[in-house]
Amino acid sequence: MSDEKIDMSTEGQISGKAMVSFLFGVSSFGCLCLTGIPAIILGFLARGEIQETEGRLRGNGLALTGIILGGISTLGTVILLPLIALLLPAIQATQALAKQQLSINRARMVGLACVQYESSHGYFRGTVDQSDIAPENRLSLFVELLPYMERQDVYANVNKELGWDDPNQSDALNISLPQLLHPDASQNQPFTTYIGNAGLGKNVASLKVDDPNAGIFLNDEKVTISMIQDGDGTAYTAMILDTRNQLGPWAAGGFPTIRGLIPERTPYIGQTGQFGGWDAAGTIVIFADVHVSTYLPNTDAEVFQALFTKDGKEEASLIE
Repeated sequence: MSDEKIDMSTEGQISGKAMVSFLFGVSSFGCLCLTGIPAIILGFLARGEIQETEGRLRGNGLALTGIILGGISTLGTVILLPLIALLLPAIQATQALAKQQLSINRARMVGLACVQYESSHGYFRGTVDQSDIAPENRLSLFVELLPYMERQDVYANVNKELGWDDPNQSDALNISLPQLLHPDASQNQPFTTYIGNAGLGKNVASLKVDDPNAGIFLNDEKVTISMIQDGDGTAYTAMILDTRNQLGPWAAGGFPTIRGLIPERTPYIGQTGQFGGWDAAGTIVIFADVHVSTYLPNTDAEVFQALFTKDGKEEASLIE
C-alpha cells in the first residue's frame, strides 16, 4: 500500500471572498455602490477561486448572491443619482419658499397685533409710555404687543415701571420669541428680526407726528390709523419690515425695534442693506392695512423711500 497521503485540509471550507461578497451585497442596499461594486468584484473572484479548487472550497451560492445584490444596488445608484441631481435644486427651492412663507406669516402676525393694539388703544406708539426713561432704555412696542401675540404669560411678568435693561427688570424679557424671528435666525436669542417703521431719515423716531418724514412708530408721539388713511393711505405706508442688520433685544426701545430708512446709506435691501438680507427674495414689508409685499434689492430708491412716510405726499402711482 502506498504511503502517499491526500491533503484534505481545504475540503468543505467556505471561500472568504464569497462570504465578504455576500456581506457587501447585503449592505449595498444601504451603502449603494460603495459596497455594491466590491460585492460584484469579490463575487466573481470567489466563483473563479471555487471552480479552480475543484470542490474543495464552497460558497458559490454566496458569491452569486453577492453579485446579484451588488448589481441591483449599483444599477439603482446609476438610476437614482441623476434623479437626485435633478430633484435637489427643486427640493432646495421648495425649502427656501417654505421658510420665506413662514417668515411672511410671522411678520403678518406682528402686523395684525399692531392693528389690534391700535384698535384697542386708539393709536400706534414706538415704545411703552415711559416719559421719565430715555427712549433707548424704555420697553419696546413689542412688549405692548405681547397680549396680541398670545404671550400674555410673558406680559404679566414685565414690570411696566422699569426700563428693559434695568437690573430689577423681569427675566421674562430674556426669553426667545419665535414670533419675532426669521426662520433662519438663531431661535434661542431674545432678539427680533422684525422692525417697526419710524420714518425716513436719521433719528426719525424722535420726530413730531406731523413731520412729513415721520413714519408710524415714534418715541413720544401717538399715530392713529386715521392719520395714515388721511395721509398716504394704509395700503402705501410700511408698518413692519424684516432685517438682519444690527439685531437687538425685542424688549428694547429705540433702534433694535423701531428705525427709519436712511436715504444716503445704501444698499437699502440685502445682506449688507438696512432691511431684508435673509434670502434672495429681498425684504418683507407689512403695510398698515396688513397686506404683504416683497421688495427686491433692485427696487427703485424713490419707490422704497416712499413707503416710510405716512404723509409724505408721494404720488400713489409711484409705489403701486
